[in-house]
Amino acid sequence: MYGINGFVVRQTQPGFAGTSTTMDDLRQIVQVVTQTCSFYEGYAPYVRNFKIPVGILSATTCGEAEITAENLHLLKSGYKVRAGGKERGEVPHLTRWFEGVPKPPAKAVTAVFYSKEHLVEEGVEVDGDEWDLITVLGGANPEIDPASVMYPETILRNALGKEFGGSGKPIDREFYERMVDHASRYALIG
Repeated sequence: MYGINGFVVRQTQPGFAGTSTTMDDLRQIVQVVTQTCSFYEGYAPYVRNFKIPVGILSATTCGEAEITAENLHLLKSGYKVRAGGKERGEVPHLTRWFEGVPKPPAKAVTAVFYSKEHLVEEGVEVDGDEWDLITVLGGANPEIDPASVMYPETILRNALGKEFGGSGKPIDREFYERMVDHASRYALIG
């Protein structure tokens, strides 16, 4: 029923900006989701989110750090396309990330799955029968669901539509402004 999509495998590669993980942890996530987890709806009808017990994972990290006076000099920015994005027509977007900041172990983990139907519509190769693991989100605060955070560049890319690598979901101004506030205080760890 659930598979590991090639898109999430980028999070196992050295230098990935955001939550890092391993193939073993990805397999563990799919196993626990298949056996015990209940899902809640994601930001669109084709998305399922699962809260993953952190204790079952051996190497999944937090993907962001707070911007402080001590680490501001390590903050980088540039225009990037996600892994595999060029092939899907994604346009480069401005993003920021830390270099040289260690990634701490995640204290909260959410696994995000997309429906097979949606992935096929997007022209993405599918691994699972019904749902594929697309991304793993690791947070520093166990009280905050990592899936509740979406960086502004992702919201903007989604609003551009499928032609440019987004989902076509329109911008919710209130949510966008909350995420701008978050992104003013935090950045991905590269």
